[in-house]
Amino acid sequence: MFLLEKAARVTQAAIASNHMSQIQVMTQPCVQGGHRFLLRVAVNLRQKSNPEAARQTDPFLPYEPELYIADIAPHHVCLLNKFPVIANHLLLITRDFEPQESLLTWEDFEALGQLLDMEDGLVFYNCGHAAGASQRHKHLQWVPRTLGDDVLGRPLEPGQPPLPFPHYGCSLEKEDPASRYALYQQGLSQLQWHPGLAYNLLLTRQWLLLIPRHCACWHGISINSLAFAGSFFVSNEEQAAQLTATGFLQVLQAVSGWDH
Repeated sequence: MFLLEKAARVTQAAIASNHMSQIQVMTQPCVQGGHRFLLRVAVNLRQKSNPEAARQTDPFLPYEPELYIADIAPHHVCLLNKFPVIANHLLLITRDFEPQESLLTWEDFEALGQLLDMEDGLVFYNCGHAAGASQRHKHLQWVPRTLGDDVLGRPLEPGQPPLPFPHYGCSLEKEDPASRYALYQQGLSQLQWHPGLAYNLLLTRQWLLLIPRHCACWHGISINSLAFAGSFFVSNEEQAAQLTATGFLQVLQAVSGWDH
């Protein structure tokens, strides 16, 4: 538990020094289509910055030392998310700049494997702007498997009932980086990925899930990898009502798939 113990200490110090701003939310559990979801509605949302301007800058070169957690493998650094919605939301960044649209490499899988070995959780990657990426510097992300709600447990996972949107999903019989990397490549091949196409990757110790994406938002609501894990974040009650009325699975269907 060393990593999360350190994350807790760094979080306290970063909040006290105004280097981190945790977004307060009201969490509403929902069940639709046989699946469980967590709808998080912001209660103290402040505009972080101009989204387009943020994509043109690199907050990781250099990264803020007040958010540093640990070195992971030779090529990656683990940081706290500066604006977390979920407690213990970690970022796994490449030391040198690599574009967020690029494929994950063996080195990325080596690093995420070390992170999962240290702490069981959900690793996700928003590959490209249409997949919900907000930064150009390649970064994977880690959150607890409960998505920050230990009372409600785990929301959406591959299995029964089946997921009604385009995807590639598989169980992981082996937890080594080579097996994960091979299944990632196999999944992209089966989905007929080619450069320029966006996708979400979700990965745990037990399973891997890839979702092709053609747009980043649904009616102004950002949809990233965590939505495909069952966790939706909205700015206000109006957006929450719109999502609930339309249906979470229907929204996921609307933003997934590629226009070949």
